[in-house]
Amino acid sequence: MTLLVKTLVTCALAVALAIAASVGIVEALTVTPQQPNDPLVSFQDGTPAP
Repeated sequence: MTLLVKTLVTCALAVALAIAASVGIVEALTVTPQQPNDPLVSFQDGTPAP
């Protein structure tokens, strides 16, 4: 019975760690600012784009 309890506690801790890690990753990605959507190449007026 003791081995079963140790196994269940280990599984519960593993699940809690996985959930905490996933929530932490999502929060870290939410905090990062959005990148500006500036074009890398700009054309002068009247110049056709390739």
